[in-house]
Amino acid sequence: MSPNRRDWEAELEYVLTQTEAVLIKWIPSVQHIDLRDERHREFYRALTAHHMPLLCHVGPEYSFPEGIRRRELDDFKIPSETPRVRGQGHRCPLCRPCLPTL
Repeated sequence: MSPNRRDWEAELEYVLTQTEAVLIKWIPSVQHIDLRDERHREFYRALTAHHMPLLCHVGPEYSFPEGIRRRELDDFKIPSETPRVRGQGHRCPLCRPCLPTL
């Protein structure tokens, strides 16, 4: 389930309400997903509203050629301007469900 799909809102609504999905998994370098892209904010908000965890693959993915070509998308350095969340000391550009995994 990629936020880069043109129909991501309809597809995410289907996944959240019509399936038994328990999480969304991304491999950013393979799927060409930039986690900091402002266009994905509504996607993250929808996940949060439905308490749907987001699992992100970390590090280069060598089993797919795209994972090697787009390694910069697996850079999980958090920008310093991102506000602290929940007092845990983590800086998170995504949504609350991701905090335990960062």
